[in-house]
Amino acid sequence: MKLALFFHLSGDIDMLGPFLSPAGTDQAAEEVVLVAEQLLKNSPRLSILLGARGRAPTVILPADASPESLRKALEGCTALLTSSETSLRPHRLAHALTQEANALGLRTATLQHGVENVGLTYFDDRQGTDVLFASQMVFSWNGTAQLPGIVAAETRAKVVDGGLPGPLDDQVFAPWRERLNIPSNGRRIVGVFENLHWTRFSDAYRQSFLADLQAMTEAFPQLFFLMKPHPEGRWLTQRFGGKRPANENLLVADPAAPVWNLLTAPSLMPLLEGVITTPSKVALDAAIAGVPVGVAAYDAPYEMYGPLPQLQSRGDWQAFLSAIDARNTGNTPAMLQDYVSRTASSVGQPARIRQMLAR
Repeated sequence: MKLALFFHLSGDIDMLGPFLSPAGTDQAAEEVVLVAEQLLKNSPRLSILLGARGRAPTVILPADASPESLRKALEGCTALLTSSETSLRPHRLAHALTQEANALGLRTATLQHGVENVGLTYFDDRQGTDVLFASQMVFSWNGTAQLPGIVAAETRAKVVDGGLPGPLDDQVFAPWRERLNIPSNGRRIVGVFENLHWTRFSDAYRQSFLADLQAMTEAFPQLFFLMKPHPEGRWLTQRFGGKRPANENLLVADPAAPVWNLLTAPSLMPLLEGVITTPSKVALDAAIAGVPVGVAAYDAPYEMYGPLPQLQSRGDWQAFLSAIDARNTGNTPAMLQDYVSRTASSVGQPARIRQMLAR
């Protein structure tokens, strides 16, 4: 099998990275590395991953790549794997590449890339059942077990249980984590992650999230809070025009800064005693790492986050942080493992997907 891997968006680095073989291996010789021009330009993280594997892009694709150039990029390949392919506009290059691969007779597949993956496990009035996949196979983390009834029949028929292929080898980015100068002064660190750019969140949700974070920095001066906005959404650092949370025990990381671009949630987990996040894959990253995690869920319970604490009020934030502060996490390890098992049939086995693609 000659496998083309297409790195399109920043999240693809964590999802496709486990499939990228070191240079000089037989498997690397059977891989073609396709990279979106914009991602290569904006993500030193991708360059570091490629360098760590001794690899370089085989083909760099501009956003307006022609059908002819897409077909040329796939020459000699027998399969294509993407991580963020749908009919939505942000995924249009991966979608177009997949359509060309289908026309050439390649096997095509995409990966579930989030707990709530649009078109697969998440739908709303803006992103409904008209969101479809050109890929012949959609490798979900847990087969059809967590697919809502509303999912399109065409999509359901494509779903294959591939498990979660990551996390990415932590050793690639560990040196940059060790260089961070977080001014915690020895205090235990709580990570706070936001993807508030997503249209699903109301203004009331956003305001409550920021106000409760501010209140917790004041209520727990003995803890240090590291706030990390989404690496592409950057809502707090670039889009929000209001007053930001601020305190001496709060650091808001700028995802546009090179060092913070390099370190996504999985790479930061070894530093953290606890995590509070908006609904996102960060919850699963924390659970895999064994870090207690609470999901901000003001407007409604979020079923996809199962047994994890769902923080619907300031009192819930306070109770969650009090348990971390007192090191009184009780049955947290079992609860985290339960959540991982519910969400992914396996973790860290990209060979499962590679074997199914090769059939």
